[in-house]
Amino acid sequence: MKNQSANTQGRIISVLKKEGDFVTPGTPIFMVNDAECESLAEEKALAQKNGVQDLIDAANQREKELGVKVVSGQYEIVSLYSGVILQNLVSAGTVYNPGQQLVNILDMRKLTVELDFAEKYVSDLHRGQKATFQLASDSKTSYSSIIDTIVPTIDPNQRTTIVRLRPVALPPDVNLSELVYGIVQTGENQSILKVPSTSLVFNRDKQYVMKGDEKNPIAVEVQVVNETDELSSVRSVNPGELKEGDMVASDGGIYLWAKINGIYGGS
Repeated sequence: MKNQSANTQGRIISVLKKEGDFVTPGTPIFMVNDAECESLAEEKALAQKNGVQDLIDAANQREKELGVKVVSGQYEIVSLYSGVILQNLVSAGTVYNPGQQLVNILDMRKLTVELDFAEKYVSDLHRGQKATFQLASDSKTSYSSIIDTIVPTIDPNQRTTIVRLRPVALPPDVNLSELVYGIVQTGENQSILKVPSTSLVFNRDKQYVMKGDEKNPIAVEVQVVNETDELSSVRSVNPGELKEGDMVASDGGIYLWAKINGIYGGS
């Protein structure tokens, strides 16, 4: 969400775009009475009258920087962003000052979809899986995406987990609380394994367990599906790298991680 603020001082005469309207950069949002705009209008008129292109270009650049539109004696504040107006923070008659927030604009291209999955299906999910979904308001149109995030907790009441899809372009007038129906292509079932929570190693937003013995440790990237204080339910990001019966470091995993990455002199 973008919070657009005023770059000048003036008064709102009328609101040209209401909440829910789609705007793009340059779309007039408010008609205003503004001393800075009056000065800019005089500057543009003088430059155009004398045909001095450098001054015309400078006035146009100033107009763009201020986020206003000056034409035929009418002064407007224009949108600096693309998206849907989520909230107008001023109304007709409001006196505004530089830095004052005027409007909130939400970029619909960056919205994400969340799906609730029953706990019993969690073992079938992993990042990168293909998914399709439909909006309740338009069930005839399908959108394609992939799983971007699986929230590693289970709702204790509903026994569901949340799956977030990678953002895709949605209609500009979509309801922000739109009901969504989704289908995920699960493919082959992959087992979820329980490991001691102390065996998890975190590095750069990724999680690993150290498989094997101290002489030949292997770092296996895992996805945490659920966790308690003592146990974590995980699956390997690359299917087959971690299987039931594999030996993992329940303590000292950080030491082994440092060892195989040469942090302790490569030995």
